[in-house]
Amino acid sequence: MKKTLFITGGSRGIGRGIALVFAQNGYDVAFTYHTAEDAAVSLKKEIEQLGQKAYYRQASLEEKGTAHQAVSWAAEVLGEISCIVCNAGLTVHTDIRKMKEEDIDFVYRLDYAGYLLCASEAAKHMISGEIPGRILFVTSSRGQRVYPEDALYGGMKAGLHRACESMALELSEYGITVNCIAPGNTAIRGNFTGEELSGSKFQQKIPMGRSGTPKEVGKLACFLASEDAGYITGTVVRIDGGLILPVMPEDVSEGAGPGWHELPAYMQEK
Repeated sequence: MKKTLFITGGSRGIGRGIALVFAQNGYDVAFTYHTAEDAAVSLKKEIEQLGQKAYYRQASLEEKGTAHQAVSWAAEVLGEISCIVCNAGLTVHTDIRKMKEEDIDFVYRLDYAGYLLCASEAAKHMISGEIPGRILFVTSSRGQRVYPEDALYGGMKAGLHRACESMALELSEYGITVNCIAPGNTAIRGNFTGEELSGSKFQQKIPMGRSGTPKEVGKLACFLASEDAGYITGTVVRIDGGLILPVMPEDVSEGAGPGWHELPAYMQEK
């Protein structure tokens, strides 16, 4: 089986980290970008310098028909798709009292329907080609931990976790695995060293004392795409440095860690 990756939203951030790790491990890569064409050109050059083939295409995956077109294109340029990583998405945090219908439609189309439609097309390609492939969703620890102003984005990520389980059941007879990778706080710019990863008070509250990197997410994705992970399916693997492990602290001092330190508005003195 050829080692080929199709990743959506691959030109920047976590997507770029994933694409480069796969290329370093012998994969040819096809990826989509939304607006960052310069970054897409740069990534293509980096992958080719690693001795692998690289292809890119602009795609607005919230638009109807785009998922089918993107996966068909990737299968054509790569010859076959052995792994698809659905990564393209946008974070939208909205107070429930201010939520707009267009916000819901956009996040649903991009962060939920886009994932499922790409996965559906890839699954059909893998089954017809008798490819025991890998389908990976990049989600978020927000799909497991509740935050305010996160009913929309976090709710969609939680929905993907549940959808992954059903897909894993359906596709297991074909040797295809389906899993989610749920990053926590991840640095997406800079050299990913020193002050950039651990310089803020928030980063220091993470149990491991720092943010994660796109390369670390890429290494996890590459493992889940490998033959060594052939017995792992229908699960969510969190990569967050322990970010969501702490619960509300009994100690409310400034250095106590994550939690609610102030009284709710309705309990405060008027």
